[in-house]
Amino acid sequence: MHKNADSPRPHDWRSHPTTDDVLDDLTGASWSLSGTARHASSSSRGFSAGTRPGDTLPSPDVQGTPVSQHQSSRLDPLDSSAARELARDDQRQLARGGALSLIGSAVNALSQFLLVLIVTQTLSDSDAGLVFEAIAAFSIASGVATLGADVTLLRWLGDSNVRSRYVRQTVRLAALPALLVATGLGAALFVGADTFARWMTTKNHVEDLTALLRITAPAIPAGATILVLLAASRGLGTMAPTVIIDRVGRPLVQLIAVWVASLFGAGAAATMFGWAAPYAVAAIASAAIVAAMARRAGAQQSVDLPGEWSSAAFWRFTAARSVSNALSLIIRWFDTIMVGALLGAASAAVYTAATRLLTTGNFVNVAIMQAAAPKIGEGFASGSWDVVQRAYRTATLWLVVIVWPLYLAMAVAAPRLLSLFGHEFVGGATALRILIVGMLIATACGPIEMVQLLSGRTVINLVTNAASLAANIGLNLILIPRYELTGAAIAWVASLTLNNVVPLYQVWRTDRHHPLSAALSAATVGGLLIVLASGLIALQLFGDGWRTVIAWGCLSGALYVAFLWRYRQLLELDDLANSLRRQKVTPRSA
Repeated sequence: MHKNADSPRPHDWRSHPTTDDVLDDLTGASWSLSGTARHASSSSRGFSAGTRPGDTLPSPDVQGTPVSQHQSSRLDPLDSSAARELARDDQRQLARGGALSLIGSAVNALSQFLLVLIVTQTLSDSDAGLVFEAIAAFSIASGVATLGADVTLLRWLGDSNVRSRYVRQTVRLAALPALLVATGLGAALFVGADTFARWMTTKNHVEDLTALLRITAPAIPAGATILVLLAASRGLGTMAPTVIIDRVGRPLVQLIAVWVASLFGAGAAATMFGWAAPYAVAAIASAAIVAAMARRAGAQQSVDLPGEWSSAAFWRFTAARSVSNALSLIIRWFDTIMVGALLGAASAAVYTAATRLLTTGNFVNVAIMQAAAPKIGEGFASGSWDVVQRAYRTATLWLVVIVWPLYLAMAVAAPRLLSLFGHEFVGGATALRILIVGMLIATACGPIEMVQLLSGRTVINLVTNAASLAANIGLNLILIPRYELTGAAIAWVASLTLNNVVPLYQVWRTDRHHPLSAALSAATVGGLLIVLASGLIALQLFGDGWRTVIAWGCLSGALYVAFLWRYRQLLELDDLANSLRRQKVTPRSA
């Protein structure tokens, strides 16, 4: 059995596949989302394909433990009607969580877009850029402070033993260190704001950025607490707290606060305070909800965690992830800071407006990935290859079906969309289109980083993120001075591609997980032809005015909806559509 020494895992549930095995999967011998299977695909590799979270499993400290004879001798689950129903149940559960998260993330994306619109319309370009740089600093600090414990919680709480007996202890184990680190980072940012501001912007804006950083610094502990506690709630089987608090409540309160500040002509400082203050309320609400969930789960209050779920095991699993998480966050936000440092705050405002437009599509990424993560974590915790593969492939398919047409439409109408922020923002159209190429590539790879992390390969993920960050910083330093915003976009796409393609190959090579299917190919071609090709023809024939963009958008949208309806079974959209009609998500039982 091939062993992975990167981190503790429940057990080693696969042998190392050969190149021929991978090519065999690629040519269609592996099972697809429609339920077709190759009988020997799981038993030949030792997968416990039919295991569920309630099964007795080795502890996460045991590496290389083979699957029991009883498990390995089971028939492929897709060969029986009961197992096919189990697969459909997994998919429906993913759909319910994805639908709820999709609605919340849509509200969040719209709120962020309107917030950027208000900031760019009510503040000068330079002040708007400084606000966005302060937000970037906050996002990096609060995310780094989680120490990667948010992902580990999904894996730990995916085990039925932990979920039924040790919820409170596990959440406390993750949340307290994160809170301490976040407090330290917030204090460091507050005290050293002037120094950080000198690194982040030009000399004439240092004083203003220093004030904004000191306003955001006290909110960093709240931001980190929210990330950890809401990850725990998802690990316990419900998206509702994440949606209500972090996707709807906090963004709407931030939007209202910033809008009120704009009505009174308040400056950047008041805008920054209105954005940061809601984090405190959201953190308190998150703590109250998770505490109630722990009580309902029947978590023991006075029993220490057993050795296999000890703090040492938890932080061994999390150690590399904490560094990798920091690198990933820096990749996501550091280009905004570098644009501000090298080109000035006004250029940072234009670049941020372009990247914020991406959130209108990225909200779907966030929604479906957050819904898929608990199911993927459950699959790894139970040693079920099929649960992981099903969740990964379904999530990737739905991402491409929903997100690709949005991004392709955005690429076609990029100048018109950026003009909403002001005429001076239209110059970022080329950068926006380059950024969209990166998002298309990342979306086609699906939640691959989540799969890699929950499989326990945190060291490999760390190396990949380090290489991506090095590429990002190096290319930014080379390209921004020469190509300005276009150079920053190229650097970001290069690092994003590296950060997705390398994990895709690694997971494909070692675990045989991949997102490819006939449905994925159909969704990709449909988006390219119906949205992109028609848009380019419309602009060539009728120009790029608003009338052309609106008319083309309505026509291509109608054609794409008709395409989805015609191929809804192939694209596995029935479960997703049905879940949208449900009023709530049913948490999985402990």
